[in-house]
Amino acid sequence: AFIRGGFSVLGGCGDLGLTLFGEQAERIDCIILDMSMPGIAGREVLQEIRLMRSDVRVLISSGYDEDDVTAGIASSDIAGFIQKPYQIETLAEIMEGVFAGSG
Repeated sequence: AFIRGGFSVLGGCGDLGLTLFGEQAERIDCIILDMSMPGIAGREVLQEIRLMRSDVRVLISSGYDEDDVTAGIASSDIAGFIQKPYQIETLAEIMEGVFAGSG
């Protein structure tokens, strides 16, 4: 884990990400979920996350079109979308919006 922009970051994709979340779900405030990962699909990861903790913020990330990627996903299941590739400054701005008003 390391600190970037005031956030402590854990990394892992697919199965590893789900394992980390399962072990530390209460410590995690937001997940940046790439919908195109090798192995387990992003939609399946999102479903598993929601089974473990329905209130965690999930920011969807993809190089594909937002409408295509989020089609069929309830807007209440995601906190936002960030188009890849992106700069750290763009991510910081979006994260500010994700956490705005959350107290």
